[in-house]
Amino acid sequence: MFSSVAGGTGSGLGSRILEEVKKEFQELNILNINVFPFDIGENALQNYNTLLSLNSLINYSDYILYF
Repeated sequence: MFSSVAGGTGSGLGSRILEEVKKEFQELNILNINVFPFDIGENALQNYNTLLSLNSLINYSDYILYF
């Protein structure tokens, strides 16, 4: 999977899809490629979105690459 962790569809929906895929196909190894936000962004809640989506990534991913 490839998604953003700062907010929008990439963090919320991406985390939910990741959770459902891992529950349905437990034998698969899942690699996530994630893009971290800039220091200052358009979304005021991007720091909270990042923390919440990282929790989901840690719980349901086998491999994680950050950019």
